[in-house]
Amino acid sequence: MMNGPIKKSDLLPKKEKNTRLARFARRVRGILSSNWFLRIFSVLIAVFLWGVLIASDGTLLREKIFQDVEVTVTGADTLRTRGFIVLDDVASLIPTVRMRVEVPQANYSRATGSSYNPRIDLTRIRAAGTQEVEVTTSTSYGRVLEVVPASVTVNVDEYALRERIPVVVETTGALADGLWADTSRSDPSYVAIGGPQTLVSKVTRAVATLDLATLTKSPKTQRNAVAIELQDADGNVIDSPLIEITNQSVIIDSITIETDVYPCIDLPVDVSTAVTGDPATGYQVDSVVASPASVRVAGDAAVLETLTSAIAAGQLSVEDASETVTGAVQLHRMPDLQYVSVSEVLITADIVEQQRERTFKNVAITVQGAADDRTVRLDVTRTTVQLTGGYSFIQTVTAEDVQLYVDVSGLAPGQYELPVQCRIDNAPAFSCALANTSVAVTITEAK
Repeated sequence: MMNGPIKKSDLLPKKEKNTRLARFARRVRGILSSNWFLRIFSVLIAVFLWGVLIASDGTLLREKIFQDVEVTVTGADTLRTRGFIVLDDVASLIPTVRMRVEVPQANYSRATGSSYNPRIDLTRIRAAGTQEVEVTTSTSYGRVLEVVPASVTVNVDEYALRERIPVVVETTGALADGLWADTSRSDPSYVAIGGPQTLVSKVTRAVATLDLATLTKSPKTQRNAVAIELQDADGNVIDSPLIEITNQSVIIDSITIETDVYPCIDLPVDVSTAVTGDPATGYQVDSVVASPASVRVAGDAAVLETLTSAIAAGQLSVEDASETVTGAVQLHRMPDLQYVSVSEVLITADIVEQQRERTFKNVAITVQGAADDRTVRLDVTRTTVQLTGGYSFIQTVTAEDVQLYVDVSGLAPGQYELPVQCRIDNAPAFSCALANTSVAVTITEAK
């Protein structure tokens, strides 16, 4: 019986199969024994062994390049304790560097640019002026072959510290109507500053500006945090991030302003008792006015509710005065108030002549403006006159000074009712009342 399929090779004669195997074996032996094969094989073995050696030796160094490695800046505080300060923003001058390093084989994959900590160490500076500072690195992973850029040029000034710079409170804006604010107080009232000598030496004051519009009716005492502004003697602002403002060694950028706020009102000045004495004979006080006419006062609301006016405490004398008198008069003190805009006012007493009357009877009425070829006849030739005027004028005027007349200028013959007019030469203002305000006039041609 047959145990399986018959292979083709089984059909070949046994001698022929042995011949083929022999030829293949001879070829293999020929290749292995040839010179070029041995050379290639040796090279491959060497490369393999070298790779194994490299991979297994962690102390071997390999070069590596890092781009845009961030640079840190250190030592600024220490530099200040030595009396110097860098004027430039070093971090912006050299933000990153390019590094070429040799890394141990064992750390090649772990090493990064930050592993070498490139930095600008400001403690290397020893003097003011223009200084060049190198970029330093750490050597935890091999060594640094090259850093680009390798250094930076900075400007250095002496560090100065000044204490007891006065804080000046200034105001802007306007208070709401009906409010008054007391003088604001700053906390602290003095500050200390530190920074470059060239800037610190110019500072004369620290100014805090309070916006009055932020103050409200309550509470009575109000506190606001306000930014500080350094100024020189001419009021120019000195602003630099290199200057530190401190209070009791604590850096600050604002201070507290405390302000007391009260309601306020305007009180009219009462001048009813502000004048004393009698004017000269024939004169009188016509009016009394105060300047200002009102006084602004501030205080607790309960106190303001009890006030109606500000009363003049002093008196202005008009004794024997014949003209206007002016003088300063103190006001009554109001101790319960927090604020009174003025303590005295200017009082003006207007002195005028008294108006007097005087009557003259049988004053003649004359004719003016009559032509030479006319005859004028009045039905009334005398009348009574009442004059009203200033005292000195009325006292000195006489009946002879009074001129009563009718004006017939340009009138043709006929009958007329004409007004009686009154004139007194060189007289001040006066008024005249007549018993006969008009008269009948007859004009005829002369014969």
